[in-house]
Order: sequence, then C-alpha cells, then structure tokens
Amino acid sequence: MGAVLFSLAVPAMASFVERSAVTAAHNDLRGAVAFARNQAIQLATPVTVCASVDQQRCSDGGDWHRGWMAFTDRGTANVPDGDDEILRNWTPPSRPRLAITPTEGQRTLRFSPRGSTLPTGAASGWQLQPVDFAAGSDLRHELFVSPLGDVRLKRTPCN
Repeated sequence: MGAVLFSLAVPAMASFVERSAVTAAHNDLRGAVAFARNQAIQLATPVTVCASVDQQRCSDGGDWHRGWMAFTDRGTANVPDGDDEILRNWTPPSRPRLAITPTEGQRTLRFSPRGSTLPTGAASGWQLQPVDFAAGSDLRHELFVSPLGDVRLKRTPCN
C-alpha cells in the first residue's frame, strides 16, 4: 500500500517542483521589468534590463537562464559603460534546467524616462519553461511587455 502511494506521489511532487521553479523565475523576471521601468521614471534616465552571466556585462547570446541585471543607460545604448550604474542583479534561477527564451530574440529591454519601451513602440517578451517537460503540460509561462511598459502573463502548454 505504501509503495503504491509513493509511486503516485513522486510524479505529482516532480510536477509541483517544476511549476514552482517556473513561477519563481517568472516572478523574478517580472519584478526586474517593473523595477527597471520604475527606476527609469524615478531617475529620469533610460534604464535597461539585460541577460547577464557575470552580473557586470550584458551577455551576447542573451542567456537569460543564467541571470540578468538592470542598469542606468545614459551612455552607449544597451551597454553598461562608464556613464552607467548597475542598479540591481538577479542571480540565475534555482533550477538550472529552466529555459528562458526571449520571444523576439532580444538581448535587452530598455525603458525611457517616461516608462515606455525603447525604441519607441517596441514590445518584448519571454517564454519560461522547464527543459525537461511533458509535451502539453501547462508549465510554460509567457511574459509580455507592451510598448507602454505594461506587463502581462499567459500560461500555455509546453510544446
């Protein structure tokens, strides 16, 4: 009897862990977007969020699953340089086998001092899901940022 209950509980627990990892990474990324937008408005200067492996420079490959950072973007656009200040870093999600893929392949998300995205009219987004997943499972989160800086979430089946 105990073995039967255990065999039923293990898959449910694995799904719970996967769902929790995706939700945590989604919340961190959504928080980073809100933080960057708010800082751009508060500091009256462009602020960028980018994928970052070392939390000092933007990653060329857009490795969002390895962490990200927000920085003032006063100098060269989308590059943290001498005129900029790193405002905050987010370490990689606790689950290393989590895919965080930009929907348009963007390396950065930049906000104007008014809180809208730069370049004007640009929308951004990411898909977050476990690397190991059952097709059709509802573990994928899609995070969208409108040109006005509004954020919304959509849950869709993994494919």
